[in-house]
Amino acid sequence: MAAIDTEKVKQRLDAYIEDHFAVGNKRNADIEEFELREEVLHFKLRVQSKEVKRTPFGRVTVYSLTYHVEGDVNLISPDPDDVKICVDAPWPVNSICVTAREIAEYLMA
Repeated sequence: MAAIDTEKVKQRLDAYIEDHFAVGNKRNADIEEFELREEVLHFKLRVQSKEVKRTPFGRVTVYSLTYHVEGDVNLISPDPDDVKICVDAPWPVNSICVTAREIAEYLMA
């Protein structure tokens, strides 16, 4: 098995979750759990999605949500039919889903 650069994987995981699971014009993802067991990565991230609009009366928060995304992904040989990660999101998006293969390929790029 090739060596895995855990710091690079952490940075890419954080960016991936923020880009694919957070919505709105103010997004954030923070890693709360990150453990590599052989080639299986266990993770949990806190995700914040927020939409703020300007109005003639000032800024208005349309929505502000905090939720978690967590999973276990085999980084070396993910089974694309085995794992699908989804989170609920505010309207009009409703649900955001990705497969374990998509996450692993992105993290190991």
